[in-house]
Amino acid sequence: MINTRYYHYYGAVYLSKLRDEIGLGELDPSLHDYEIEHAVSLTDRSDKTISYYMGKKYNDALNSASGGVVLCKPDHAQIVSDAGSIALITSYPRAAFAKTIRKLYARKDVSSGDPFINPSANIHEDAHILPGAVIGAQAVISAGARIGPNAVIGPGVLIGAHTHIDALAVVTCADIGAYCRIGAGAIIGGEGFGVTKDKIGNIDLDHIGTVILADHVSIGSNTTIDRGMLDVTQIGVRTKIDNLCQIGHNTVIGDDCLIAAHVGISGSCTIGHRVMMGGNVGIADHIRVGDDVVLAGASGVMKNVPNGEVWSGFPAKPTRTHMREVATLSKLARRKK
Repeated sequence: MINTRYYHYYGAVYLSKLRDEIGLGELDPSLHDYEIEHAVSLTDRSDKTISYYMGKKYNDALNSASGGVVLCKPDHAQIVSDAGSIALITSYPRAAFAKTIRKLYARKDVSSGDPFINPSANIHEDAHILPGAVIGAQAVISAGARIGPNAVIGPGVLIGAHTHIDALAVVTCADIGAYCRIGAGAIIGGEGFGVTKDKIGNIDLDHIGTVILADHVSIGSNTTIDRGMLDVTQIGVRTKIDNLCQIGHNTVIGDDCLIAAHVGISGSCTIGHRVMMGGNVGIADHIRVGDDVVLAGASGVMKNVPNGEVWSGFPAKPTRTHMREVATLSKLARRKK
């Protein structure tokens, strides 16, 4: 559910009030006074929640829970009903869901006119706050932490003991562990790249999740880690991420990983423990990378990678296969004497 440290919650809303604003079709009169309390993923739905369904790739999530209402296209209404939820018909389920989120929540921000350090922030006497740092309401800065010049710590953020936040970094909607290092200009907890369409055109999907960094994590300068859309983007203990990397929303990275500069990991990926990625690796969305995997520089990962393998190339594949293909092409390209 929504974390009120980071988000304002406006309270429940009746479906009858949502109907016109989110683009629903005809609404059964019995549902006019149905209250929507929270927007959730399909796996977390229950009474008085709203989710959305977009086809068979969502079936496992749909069948893992029941209750609440689910936005769906007309062809999917029976599938949703069979899964124990109320089907709400709309031509644009994701867009309707995005508009519902805006009726329920808004991200807390540093308010105009606030002092640099909000009086409600909990700052340990042994923490070091450098000139120009901005610290939002109810943020917690633990013992030995260092907040660099002009860094921004958003409302409700937790900064663990002896963690260093360098100049101009921005941390919002995040819990940061102890002994972490976040480089200059890094953005932790920013909104992910979520876009859908309605009948007018593109519409942004608001992200109302969080980021969790475990202890001893290092994040390089100008790296971005997007908060989850509804859930958590998570980085495991002792994982080290280089400069200029992009970690998409809802991605979970395991312990002791090493990720070199210019890596881009799309949303909703799962990266195992002790994974090594060379520079400029790109990973498509919803990919699973197993434990102890090595991805060579500039690899383009388009499918799941099993435990313990070494992959390279674009599209990436086991390195032995990739090298044989390169050697074969090289031979074919040679001019005959």
